[in-house]
Amino acid sequence: PNNLAPAVWRNQQCHRSAKSWSAHAARGLEDNLTTVTFLNYACSGAELRHLYADGYYGIEKGNLLLPQLEAVRHTLGDPTIRTTRRVDALLVTVGINDLGFGSLLDACAHSFTTDCTKTRAAIHTQETLKELPGRYDRLDSAIGTSVRAPRVYLVELPARVFTDSNDRHGG
Repeated sequence: PNNLAPAVWRNQQCHRSAKSWSAHAARGLEDNLTTVTFLNYACSGAELRHLYADGYYGIEKGNLLLPQLEAVRHTLGDPTIRTTRRVDALLVTVGINDLGFGSLLDACAHSFTTDCTKTRAAIHTQETLKELPGRYDRLDSAIGTSVRAPRVYLVELPARVFTDSNDRHGG
């Protein structure tokens, strides 16, 4: 029997929860240091382009959402105006969906007789890895012009998944 309680979403369309790592981090800072205003624009399934260029319908299709940095700017105002609310830190977790990581895990989980690194999903992941630096550069540029956060914390992808098991320097 499944004894797990169903997820409680603050935002169903994006599977946004008060139990996310970023929400916990904000509460931890507030408990110890100061008052924190935490605005969460995370959206499950989003790719890098959904942060700075393209709208997104969400993991559970709904209305088209603004690119996340544009939504932040609409909430806070134009970052060039002094009366606009200032962003002290921006927490970002993005990139894993660009790689098709879910498809890769699915392919590996179902490839009992073949090497999952030869699957179409694995080949796509390896090809997309080459494109990620340019995508992160575009994200960096967009953060600099739209939010102007003095500190950006980019949570690392699980790099060890993409390194040779004998490589102890990856990730």
